[in-house]
Amino acid sequence: MSLQTLPAADPRFHFSDYQSLLRNGQRIGFCRTIPNDRKYHLDSPGARMRFRCNAGKILVDLLYRERIHPQRSQNSIGTWLVDGKNRDEWKFERSKRDGCGNEPVTVRLPADGEMHTYELILPYGDIVELHSVSVNSESEFEAPPPRPPVRCVFFGDSITQGFCASRIDRTFPFLVGELLDYEVINLGIAGIGLNPGSAKVLGGIPMDRMVVEIGANDWKDGMLPEEFRKNTDKFLHDFRSFQPGTPVWWITPPWISPKWKLKTMRYELDLYRDIIREEVEKRRDPNLHVIDGLELIDHDTQFYDQVPVHPVDAGYEQMAERLALHLASTD
Repeated sequence: MSLQTLPAADPRFHFSDYQSLLRNGQRIGFCRTIPNDRKYHLDSPGARMRFRCNAGKILVDLLYRERIHPQRSQNSIGTWLVDGKNRDEWKFERSKRDGCGNEPVTVRLPADGEMHTYELILPYGDIVELHSVSVNSESEFEAPPPRPPVRCVFFGDSITQGFCASRIDRTFPFLVGELLDYEVINLGIAGIGLNPGSAKVLGGIPMDRMVVEIGANDWKDGMLPEEFRKNTDKFLHDFRSFQPGTPVWWITPPWISPKWKLKTMRYELDLYRDIIREEVEKRRDPNLHVIDGLELIDHDTQFYDQVPVHPVDAGYEQMAERLALHLASTD
């Protein structure tokens, strides 16, 4: 059985659920344009390579890029869909953890010679480049079905990026996208606070709606409440100058165990939640909504990682289901 190898840049391959696509010759990578000194913006959670063919054998060659910050958290697990369906065993990842250099990875997709739609979904915590796809020489291709017409941007911190979900398809933006049939752009950047400068980046992204989940790191780092209020006001003002009518839902920080204490924490987290709520409500903007993050995940450490800030899979599932109800009811 002879194979033909097609570069990732071949027009028969389609890409979605990303902010910025990078072409490196015939190879394809992705990034997000909100700068981050720990290089989390070089991850592209949930970006998809999509194609439809009737191959009897399919091999996808990836390159996991060298770690830029070897000590950072890392989740290298990607997954795939066949005709929109997923299985727990359908996953791929690099062989080593932090500290390794470039590593090629070959993914063998299940193929039976019938026409199927394949979607390769990149991980939330690693830098992956798509190199090529090898299929039987006689394989035929068709355009895959389009992604949903509703494009939703999720902007936030590590909870939005996905820490500590077991893999990309367990994160709450991905799950909400599946529940509500959205194309999802995940702009969660671990560790960030509310920088009003992000509004310009977000304002330039074509989108149909946006979900914001941010503020916990500002609290954790001891930002003055009056400074957080100014940043919230400017962020909303500047984003609206670019996209005056885009629906926005802002989630106040979800529950964090009161047993978690750091020396940098100077104020109560509820104060920051109140500021978000007040700044959203004072605008009387019919397309601007606030969602109480305390209602999205039960206040129980079983839904959280050992550091009770990041949800685990069960917590993310709760969050996605309850958030989807909010979005659907105010859509």
